[in-house]
Amino acid sequence: MELPKEQVHYWLFDQHPERYMNTHGRFHLGHLGQESFDGYAVALVDGDQQQRLLWCDKADNTVRDAFLPAGEIQRVARAFCDAMFNDPATAPFCVPKPQPAKKKKPAPVPTKAQTARLKNRDKLAGRKTHFHMLTSDEYEFVNSFAPEQVCYVAGESLPALPERIHLTTEGIASSETKIDLFREADFHEVVYRNSPSENPVVDVDKSLVVEFVRCRLVDNVLSRGRLYFTTGYYDQNGRWQDKPDDFIEWGSKLIQWIRTHYSLYPETGFYISAQVLRWSIEQDVTLKTI
Repeated sequence: MELPKEQVHYWLFDQHPERYMNTHGRFHLGHLGQESFDGYAVALVDGDQQQRLLWCDKADNTVRDAFLPAGEIQRVARAFCDAMFNDPATAPFCVPKPQPAKKKKPAPVPTKAQTARLKNRDKLAGRKTHFHMLTSDEYEFVNSFAPEQVCYVAGESLPALPERIHLTTEGIASSETKIDLFREADFHEVVYRNSPSENPVVDVDKSLVVEFVRCRLVDNVLSRGRLYFTTGYYDQNGRWQDKPDDFIEWGSKLIQWIRTHYSLYPETGFYISAQVLRWSIEQDVTLKTI
């Protein structure tokens, strides 16, 4: 701060000019049409107690300086920028003022009861997939999960002794549209409930079964199929009961088999077997989605 202005100018501009090669690449008053400053080299020496502004007239190399209170140039620059932003003639050319970040209100912490309800709601939604397959496709599907260990019971008829799947190359030997698949080891886990028709039906929510709705082809219209099971249920006391992990894993494998071996058909959003895709083209089959 105490050095002669000529020496400071020499040190800043002549001795180390490479430090200031890119000054024009930053903000310059000339960018705003203030060409009157182009004839001067200006430098600011910023100190804790005061500032020293030096400028040199390039026409005659006359060096001048001025001592200012600490932070004065910044205050002037801030007032200048505010004026530019508020002037209709120059505001469109200004970079928008940085706005202070708004403090986001913290999300409310859900209560334990709310968390439990959300989890149980997701569980109760079950796991499912929709598809279109022909009766002949059932052979490959059912044969993939050890049919000698899998039984079924008609989902919409009077309860009877569960039957082991009778599988032929033409598909499952049953006329039922909806059947419930379960493992032989889960024989005693099939639960029935009353239906509006007063005929007991399988309670899919409480049983260790996977609901298998088969596709039916009638007058060149193929109905959609579905695999569905739940991962738990509410008991009589209103408490959530998880189904065994090995059952959930088994049911998930059935769904995954469909998603792996069939293609997702864009027109329906369902999975479709290769045979159905070929039939839909050759025989003009309509795929029902509801």
